[in-house]
Amino acid sequence: MQHDGTNHPGTEHVANLGDNAYVPGWPVPIYMVQTELLPDVGSGSNGAPVMADVDGDGQLEIGTASIGSPPYLLHNDGTSFYGNGPDGNYLTMASALDEFKSAATDGSSIASLGGGAFGRLGGPGTPIAFAMGSTGLRRLLDVVLPEQQLLGEDHIGAWDASTGTYEPGFPAQLNDLMFFNTPAIADVNGDGLPDVLQSSAMYDLRAYSLGGAAPLGWPKFTGGWSVSTPGVGDLDGDGRLDVALSTREGDLRVWHTTGDACQPKEWPKYPHDLRNTGTYGTDASPPAALRGVTVSRSGATVTISWIAPGDDGVCGTADHYGLTVAGSHISYGFPTPAVAGTRQTLTISDPKNTLTSVRIQAFDAAGSPGCPTSGAKSQLR
Repeated sequence: MQHDGTNHPGTEHVANLGDNAYVPGWPVPIYMVQTELLPDVGSGSNGAPVMADVDGDGQLEIGTASIGSPPYLLHNDGTSFYGNGPDGNYLTMASALDEFKSAATDGSSIASLGGGAFGRLGGPGTPIAFAMGSTGLRRLLDVVLPEQQLLGEDHIGAWDASTGTYEPGFPAQLNDLMFFNTPAIADVNGDGLPDVLQSSAMYDLRAYSLGGAAPLGWPKFTGGWSVSTPGVGDLDGDGRLDVALSTREGDLRVWHTTGDACQPKEWPKYPHDLRNTGTYGTDASPPAALRGVTVSRSGATVTISWIAPGDDGVCGTADHYGLTVAGSHISYGFPTPAVAGTRQTLTISDPKNTLTSVRIQAFDAAGSPGCPTSGAKSQLR
């Protein structure tokens, strides 16, 4: 859509689509294996499109699928990243049985009923992968035909987004359909390789790494059907990643993991970051507030000491500090941020004892500010 939501003269007009506030090349038709696959949840697309710069050219690509289709990867002009086939239709990511790189046997595997996520399953510097819940063809027939089709499987798929081929070990098998669910991607066992986390309508949360292996201690019992994306973060400040997931009944469960809380953020939540951009690589995690703040005076000098926050919460190194003294912004005389956890100090000359307030906050490289820490006159005396 155009940024202002209105029609722009000279752009293509598409019949029966409102006021046609569409950018050139859009909308794009996305295949559906069957319209109205299920009442209420089986029409159109249940998951928001997600974005990443897959080929490193500075332009975002868009990953999406319908309620039943192979995943598409689109350029920002709506054309297919993988080109067009002989029939003129868009080429998509793999789905056929002979393209599987796992022990799954129910092919084709059709991305279905949820949404996708991007992440580097091989770690920093490796190609970006696209992950999404999918359904084997026999299992999909269960939804539209009487009785149960034998040997049907539900899957979590992961593809090398640059080629559209399956990653090793995928599609991996799940035990039920994934209504509305999208994966999270994070390293939950501390081996440095992110895992794909996916829940379903059966009472567990599963994790799979490259090769299709499940980390030690997984899956996790949820006690209920889940229709949400797991969220990851360090909830208790112990330096290890925690995983949270809610169920349809309203229960929230949180599990400890052995993953490093300061690992690179692959796809930690729906949709990716605190700004809900749905874009891989977006840095929307601000620094934490300054901790362990002390204020003291010795004659004409006020000394403020604190423990440095990080670039993302308490991880890494913030980009710079912002300092406001008595309501005026100061751009000199205070230290550059140190590595998170380092104690730092600031001295301010106040010979007339007139200093009324000091406020310090950290900023990251994306300009996101942490919560300010203030010292009032009563502390500065």
